[in-house]
Amino acid sequence: DKMLCYDFDNYYGNSFYGRIFATGRCTIEGREERINFEINGTPNRNAFGEELIVDNAEQGLKYACEQTGAEVLEYTAAPVFMDDNAKCRHQWIIEFSKDPSSVEAFADVLDKKLQEINSDYEAKRHKNITLQPLEIIVARKGLFNDWMKQRGKLGGQNKVPRLSNSREYIEGLLEIRSLKLEV
Repeated sequence: DKMLCYDFDNYYGNSFYGRIFATGRCTIEGREERINFEINGTPNRNAFGEELIVDNAEQGLKYACEQTGAEVLEYTAAPVFMDDNAKCRHQWIIEFSKDPSSVEAFADVLDKKLQEINSDYEAKRHKNITLQPLEIIVARKGLFNDWMKQRGKLGGQNKVPRLSNSREYIEGLLEIRSLKLEV
């Protein structure tokens, strides 16, 4: 689905740094001593132009856990494009192995940390004009495992998708969150 095409840290004053994932086609040909890569891809963009990446999410979650005493087992996030009040936001489903002292405080700390580490996210959150504060839905224990089982993706190299520009994954989780599945 996605290929890491560019991965540079902010070392030695690089004017452009970060990670870019792309969707497309990659052909690899040749022998060990001479390999040719032909890449035809389109960079993946975020739903609101905030350029939020998994590394940002992981840093934010780690910090929010440290501040609230929580432990995150699994998570995924997706956009809410426009609600009844014509507002957009990120919606997160998080399964905690240890609940935070307050889900609201956890959400606030996460949101502020994301703004601190990602200037594009901060710009979109400025005065709630483009993005409202993020929303956290606490998942019941085992929700992600049940969902992965239902999709035939439990175990092996399969992982829970972390950030998505569509609501496909999060809607599937919301659909089964109150059910205890015997798949």
